[in-house]
Amino acid sequence: MDQTPTSTPPRLFNDVYFQRWEPPAPCDASWALFTRLPAELRLHVWLACLQRNRMIELDICHAPSEEPTTYPGDGSQYYTTRNSLGNIVSGRDYVLSWSSPCRRHDESPLLWVNREARRVTLGFYSIRLPFFASQKELVLYLNPEYDVVSIRPRDKGPPTTHEPLTLLADFLHDVKAYDRKGQGIAHLALSRRFLSLKFIHPTIPPLHFQLKPAALHPVAAASFADILQHRLRSVLFAIPFRTCYRGLAEIPTNQAYQFHFAQTFPLARRHHHPAGAFHWLDADPRPGVEIDIRQMPLGLDPRQLTRDWKQLELAFGVTRPTEQQQENNKAGTAGPGLYICPRIYWPWEQGRENEEEDNDEESGPRAKLARHLREETEDWQHRRTWLHELFLRSRSDARIVPRQGYVLDAETFEEMERLPCTAVGMWVFPAEAFKEPTVPRRFCFDMSAAGRPGLFLFQV
Repeated sequence: MDQTPTSTPPRLFNDVYFQRWEPPAPCDASWALFTRLPAELRLHVWLACLQRNRMIELDICHAPSEEPTTYPGDGSQYYTTRNSLGNIVSGRDYVLSWSSPCRRHDESPLLWVNREARRVTLGFYSIRLPFFASQKELVLYLNPEYDVVSIRPRDKGPPTTHEPLTLLADFLHDVKAYDRKGQGIAHLALSRRFLSLKFIHPTIPPLHFQLKPAALHPVAAASFADILQHRLRSVLFAIPFRTCYRGLAEIPTNQAYQFHFAQTFPLARRHHHPAGAFHWLDADPRPGVEIDIRQMPLGLDPRQLTRDWKQLELAFGVTRPTEQQQENNKAGTAGPGLYICPRIYWPWEQGRENEEEDNDEESGPRAKLARHLREETEDWQHRRTWLHELFLRSRSDARIVPRQGYVLDAETFEEMERLPCTAVGMWVFPAEAFKEPTVPRRFCFDMSAAGRPGLFLFQV
């Protein structure tokens, strides 16, 4: 950690893991014979390429007032128009946009290979949602079994009404209406702005207290309740750690300084560079996870998100089975699983988040990650030096804080570096696993009782 070569790209656990799954690049012209394979075998090859988990990141906002309502073929009648599948659509003039300008990363390249690949791809994606408004030429292709849709309000400034949730209700309804199988989104990742505005300003009440079924069109309210009760399988809340660096310098507890470098804290993927596919691992396999989860300082209290979501469900009449009903296999009305997904958000500075992006080696995502890791190293060195100087003033046997901090031994830490253990992704904890924080005012949690968390590991 003390010396990080500026020209060396970061080594990631993602690379080590996905090397086991990615086929080697062809080294000769043998793939030219692909068209001679039997059609059934070619179909299996196409499907093997399609059957991947994807995180689809979208922004949503209300259409500007100067834009006409542009739902194709309707008279802008709210929840009265039917689409080509015969399903009622919202008719809402909301605007969807890719969170990344590189939208081709979010679509399957097989749509553009040849007619056979396109036919198989269109059959695989049962959802084809038009973007409406000013982007009518764009279509969102989804497969509910494999895709996680991450959506956030795009409006600037803290909202003061339930508008983001009404847009979410309309969007979820339209996705279901454009699903040939009638499922709609099964795995949803939400920005916290959809729920607790307490995190934005303490005087603004949570949105769920303002959104009631009466605030929606009757069709929208019934559809939203059905989606909450029966369609969603998982709802993920991606939340930040308290700082953008993995070097922790917590306030002393029981006279023991909790200085520690948490190598296994997952790093968020860069917002403007989609990471493509991901694997959802049931348990993070990296060494050191069991140590790092003992001290997790978060940027907000995840228990509030859980409470707000359950209040939202209650407002729409959604019920969950008791533990006894679940044991009796009567979990048909269980509702979605709720998950808290911590990750290190970087870069922290707003100015750097808005800088122009491109894909060359000097400014691509790997180079930016390398720069962040160098800054992280400098920050950690500064913290270690500060503590050393503090000890010099208070005790005679002061020594420099080791690179791994005081929690982990040097041998294990170096083994983790060699693996490597740095990962781009996010942890996945069941929401109910969060109990009382160890440092309440700083939202610091000891999650060791929950066991190893799941891991969203992105292909970068």
